[in-house]
Amino acid sequence: MCVNYIFTLINDKHLSNLDIICAFLIIALGENMLKRKRTQRFKRKTINSTATRRRVMLRNLHKKIIWRRRMFAMQKMAELDALMAAS
Repeated sequence: MCVNYIFTLINDKHLSNLDIICAFLIIALGENMLKRKRTQRFKRKTINSTATRRRVMLRNLHKKIIWRRRMFAMQKMAELDALMAAS
């Protein structure tokens, strides 16, 4: 989502090379942040649970991850908009 947004900004020809590099660095750092997992807590909760409970927990966890990625993408797009407005 953010990558497509940056490519549209690049095609707009209003960004300097430094702005483009900063935007790609923001995306790279964000992807690393989003890959962080709390697997130890999840393993502890799932060891003695039923299969149905594990499926529910996985579904809830997946919804939380999707929501966090969406919020992070919105935050980064807002930062890029502010960057464009400043230049």
